[in-house]
Amino acid sequence: MGKAAKAHRLKVQKRNNRLKHTQNKISKEWNDAMKEQMDKLREEFAKMSAETENNITTETTDEATITEEPQSAEPVSAN
Repeated sequence: MGKAAKAHRLKVQKRNNRLKHTQNKISKEWNDAMKEQMDKLREEFAKMSAETENNITTETTDEATITEEPQSAEPVSAN
């Protein structure tokens, strides 16, 4: 292999390393941004979910107390 071929191979290798480094850097920044966005969405969902669960719990409790029929303590005759 000649001197020019070795120099060319080194230039190509440097270029490829630089491109790979840039791609990894962009990928890392993208992943960090997506992770932050997902954390925000999880917090919003948890907040909304907690509000919904609290509303459902109070509504269910209110309905249960309203719809319950009082039971008498007297035994029922079997006639």
